[in-house]
Amino acid sequence: MLRQLRYSEWLTAQDVLYNFDKEIPALANNRSKGIQNDTPPVETWHLVLPTIRLAEKLRGKFGSVRVNSAYRSEAYNKAVGGAKASQHYKNTANDLRAAKGTPKEWAAYLRELREAGEFKGGIGIYNTFIHVDTRGTNVDWE
Repeated sequence: MLRQLRYSEWLTAQDVLYNFDKEIPALANNRSKGIQNDTPPVETWHLVLPTIRLAEKLRGKFGSVRVNSAYRSEAYNKAVGGAKASQHYKNTANDLRAAKGTPKEWAAYLRELREAGEFKGGIGIYNTFIHVDTRGTNVDWE
């Protein structure tokens, strides 16, 4: 719990907007199949910032954005059925849902940002949310 609070305070100090500095650390409390998630290791905290900045831009265009998933411990990632090489446990990924638009529209906007050189990473489209990560190489899936 203390590391979760410190993570939140650290994100606040990075000028994270729209309450993401509270919402993302709180995801450490999520449970699946009896496995509780965790706060990311301190040495990976900085890796989430580029992905958060994309969520902030998405919010600016589509209204309120909710982070469904951010960092996942390896055990929690396995419990939720995440990919074996998931960017979530590297702390470079967020699953997002916006108030307006559709997952295809959100992904199209993120692809525009990616094509403009704002990031290199993955964009995945799901029924009710999108995945975005800043892995350093471009990948898309539906």
